[in-house]
Amino acid sequence: MELNRAIVEHLKAFPPFQTMQDDVLARLASQLTINYFEKDEVIIPANAPAPQTFYIVKQGIVQTEQLASSARQYRDTFELHEGECFPLGAILAGRPAGSQFVAATDTFVYELTLAGFQQLRHDSPVFRDYCEQRTALLLEYSKQIIQAQYSRSHAEQPALTMPLQALIRREPVTCTLTATLRDALQCMNEQQVGSIIAVDDSHQVQGIFTLQDLLSRVALAQADLDAPFSSYMTSDPVSLPPTAPAAEAALIMAKYGFRHIIVADPETGKLHGMVSEKDLFSLQRISLRQINLHLQAAQSIDDVAACCQDIRKLGDNMMAQGIAVEQITRIISTLNDVTLCQLSRLIRAQHPQVAQLDYCWLALGSEGRMEQTLYTDQDNGIIFHADSEQEREEKRQILLAFAQDVNQALATCGFPLCPGNIMASNPQWCLSTDEWRNRFLSWISNPNPSGIMHSAIFFDFRSLDGDSQLAVDLRRWLNQTLRQHPVFLRFLTQNALSRRPPLGIFRDFVTSHDDTLDLKTQAAVLFVDAARILALQTGSEQTNTVLRLKEAGPKAGLRPEQINAYAESFLYIQLLRMQLHHASAAKDTPYTNQINPATLNALDKRILREAFRLAKSLQSMLGAKYAL
Repeated sequence: MELNRAIVEHLKAFPPFQTMQDDVLARLASQLTINYFEKDEVIIPANAPAPQTFYIVKQGIVQTEQLASSARQYRDTFELHEGECFPLGAILAGRPAGSQFVAATDTFVYELTLAGFQQLRHDSPVFRDYCEQRTALLLEYSKQIIQAQYSRSHAEQPALTMPLQALIRREPVTCTLTATLRDALQCMNEQQVGSIIAVDDSHQVQGIFTLQDLLSRVALAQADLDAPFSSYMTSDPVSLPPTAPAAEAALIMAKYGFRHIIVADPETGKLHGMVSEKDLFSLQRISLRQINLHLQAAQSIDDVAACCQDIRKLGDNMMAQGIAVEQITRIISTLNDVTLCQLSRLIRAQHPQVAQLDYCWLALGSEGRMEQTLYTDQDNGIIFHADSEQEREEKRQILLAFAQDVNQALATCGFPLCPGNIMASNPQWCLSTDEWRNRFLSWISNPNPSGIMHSAIFFDFRSLDGDSQLAVDLRRWLNQTLRQHPVFLRFLTQNALSRRPPLGIFRDFVTSHDDTLDLKTQAAVLFVDAARILALQTGSEQTNTVLRLKEAGPKAGLRPEQINAYAESFLYIQLLRMQLHHASAAKDTPYTNQINPATLNALDKRILREAFRLAKSLQSMLGAKYAL
């Protein structure tokens, strides 16, 4: 009994056992046996039949080794540490493990029979969920811990993953199109609301009227209160379906400065209600609308720079409130988009010739993928239309002078100049449509290290300001061209596989001399590169890493559970980066992506190892296509 109690207490330190019921754990402990393996002793041979035993590492390190196809060598090794289980996938599938499991040190393990494993799955929903979605469950544990650490308020914050219908607080206040302005205002006053929705006889949404409309269209214009209400409303307002995530509404608010989003069924037109910015961000001291309005009203670069400080504070606030990192980065990127557009507007006034040109400002790198964290420099370019060589050179000179001022303004606003000079003010990256195509074609036709490196940055381009059709046409041309040059994708894959996850054979992680690893270049990039290759292989027009995985993954033969695991692992790494940046902002120290894994708690270490293993499996899948 004492031994069983000790086993229970030991297992409670590790997921998923830490959230299991005590009686289930007690029953499990009574069924476990303890076994010992010497260093280098094989626990499960490479070609063993389907396993009949489930193992939990009690003490020591177990190394898994996948047998290579040639000679007697092993590849794709990784480690299992205290509290980790194996060979889970093989037991669930009823197939041989396919890998060799070896004691990397003197190791003790708990052993459970196959019948006991099946009974545990039956008795414990927690364990059953763990078996089906191990990575997602580990990540959820970590997110809960992080939210508890960072939360600055005991009040509940609506998650931006919630459907909009869950945030609707009351029945929508409406009036008919035939109502007078006086009727509408009287109704708003009686109902104590800041907006009213106009509907037709079929209760279909026709417009919206807000307090902002009251100020700008009624009070200042001294409108006739007996005039038709429909003359002062905003027609065809933006609406979202009730199942849309709150994050989608937040992005629209951030981009356009809206304060309300109508919730209506897109097929039937049925009105469900309205969600306000307050509903989404009840804890925020700095609101999306406030930032957007200040940006729109900015009259100088200094005004915009002040707004950028608020954007960073907003990111800190959202991080503190436990909002998902994918939503934080997309909202930050959206507000940064608005920042660029406002700077462009201000600076175009000093370059009047630019307004006459057909051009598009391109976001590259992390901004092109809408994955900007709090720490980011500039990566941008310009594409423009020109019919002749003379016209091309004349337009380029005009646009280069304009871009020089924009790049400097962005630096003033907290976006450092790119150390590699990948900016629109560089003549190499201020090109006509034909020049961009020729530049891309030179990289694709004759792959070399420089071209491969540049393609990893420039193929993530996205339209930011100006004529977006120029970027759309370039993307379609690129996808068509790549279909004719499969060898380039092989080289791109080979380059991506040259970056291996920093997993050690005899220790958790491979770190630099200062015991740190770079979460951007050694971790996030592994998933970014793989998702880009999948997108280019399948002709996807997405640039965001998670969206690329979800759109291109099925076409590349990935199963939904694989796609979700890869996406969650990438987002977890982004979360760790945001944590570092958040801590730096709080201490007013320079942002960094360097982390010492030894500073992570046991759960986060385990998840980071799991993320690197998944990165390795994703790389193996890509390599198999080209026999790399």
